Amino acid sequence: MTPFCRPHLAARCLLSAALVFAGAGGAAAKQKARLFSEAEAALLSSPILDWKPGKEAEAAKPNRNSAPQAKFFTINGVLAKREGRALPAAPVRLAAIEPPANAAISDAVPPLSTTERSLEPFGLFAFRAPEGELWTKWRGVEAAMKREADSLAKCRASLPDCSPAALQFLLLAQTASAYDGKARLARVNRAINAAVRYTSDLAQYGELDYWSAPLDTLASGRGDCEDYAIAKYALLRESGVSPEHMRILLVRDNLRREDHAILAVLHDDEWIALDNHLNSPAKADLLTHYAPLYEIDRNGVHLFAAPYAQAQPVPAPMPATAATTTQTTLDTVIRAIGGFASFAWMANLPPLI
Repeated sequence: MTPFCRPHLAARCLLSAALVFAGAGGAAAKQKARLFSEAEAALLSSPILDWKPGKEAEAAKPNRNSAPQAKFFTINGVLAKREGRALPAAPVRLAAIEPPANAAISDAVPPLSTTERSLEPFGLFAFRAPEGELWTKWRGVEAAMKREADSLAKCRASLPDCSPAALQFLLLAQTASAYDGKARLARVNRAINAAVRYTSDLAQYGELDYWSAPLDTLASGRGDCEDYAIAKYALLRESGVSPEHMRILLVRDNLRREDHAILAVLHDDEWIALDNHLNSPAKADLLTHYAPLYEIDRNGVHLFAAPYAQAQPVPAPMPATAATTTQTTLDTVIRAIGGFASFAWMANLPPLI
C-alpha cells in the first residue's frame, strides 16, 4: 500500500496539519508562517528523513570502523596450524546464508568415489568385523582343520592309518592338482557338489547353524552351504591354491530370499565363485542376485562396506557479493569431516541355509 506521506514530505505534512488545528490570521498567521519555514528546514535536514529510493543496500551497509570483522576458518586450516605446516594458497569461498546452487566450496579432500573398486570380491571394501558368533564359528573350524591336518599327515605316511574320509580327501586333492587355473576350480566345485548331499543343520545336527570341518563333511556325506564352501576351501588349499587368494563369502540370496555361503577364488585378477547351486564356477561380479555381507579368510571375519558418496567436481570460485557479509562456515565444517557412511554392525547372521 502507498504511504499517505512519503518520508521526504513528512515535515511538510506534519506542519500543515498543525496549522489546520491552530488556525491562521493576522500577525499570528505571519508568526506561524515563519515558524513553519524554520521547522521545515530543520526537519528536512535531519538524517532520519534523509532517505532516497533505491539505496537500501547503502543504508544497511555495516560500519566497518565500529564493528569487529567476522573471522572464518576451515578444518584443514586449523589442523595445519596446530601441526605447524602450511597449506597451499587456494581460493576458498564460504557458504552464504542463501547461496546459489552448488556455490559452496570446501578445501577438504573429496570423499572416495563410488567408481573406485576394491581388490576384494564384488569390488567392495572389507573391514574387520566385531567379535561375535561368526568369529567363534570360524575359529572352531580352523582348530578342527588343524587337527585334521595331523590326520592327513599320518595318512600320507601310512595308508593303513587313513580314515575313509581322509583317503577320499587326499585322492580328490591329487586329482585336482593335475589341473591348472579355472579347470582346477571347476574340478573341485563338481567333486564337492557330488560328494555332499545337501542337508540342513537342523536335520543333521539338531542345530540351526553348525559349521563342520572338511573331513567331517566328507565322512557324513551331508552338509549345507557353508559346509560346501569350507570343504572347497580346504581342498583347493591342499591342491596348491594360496589361502591369500580365497574368501568364504556370506551373502544374501535375493532370488531365494535366504542367506547363503559360497567360495570365491582370485584367478587372473578376477574373483571366481564356487557355488553348490552351480555346476560350474562363475564370475562373482555376474552373480548380481547376491548381496555380500561378510568374507572369511585366514585373517578372520570381515564386513563388507562401500563408499557412500561420489566425489563431485569443485566449481570455480565466484566473485564476492553483498551476501558474503553474512556468510557462515557450517558447510565447510560438514564437508571437511566427510568419509565413509556408517553402516550397521551385524553381530549375528540368521541361520545359513
